[in-house]
Amino acid sequence: MLHAQRDGYETYFVSDAVGGSTVMAHDMAIQRMIQAGSQPLTVNAMLTEWLRDWGTTPYSKEFMAHMQWYGPEIEKVRTRLRAKPFQGDAV
Repeated sequence: MLHAQRDGYETYFVSDAVGGSTVMAHDMAIQRMIQAGSQPLTVNAMLTEWLRDWGTTPYSKEFMAHMQWYGPEIEKVRTRLRAKPFQGDAV
């Protein structure tokens, strides 16, 4: 990413598709990328921006199939985390 910025490219990163060895490591990496000038976005934002036009994009059906799976899976994670929140930076 930093090399792409040095070469004049505008950069983005998918914040909910990256991880770290700890929560702190993840947060610091995201802060570093933002401070370097990269724009954070989510998987959903990235995919919907790629589609541009739902009526003429040949991949809109595949995207909807993905979202029909992805949406409920993300909700399962949220429900699990609400029931038992992540505790600290334990690996």
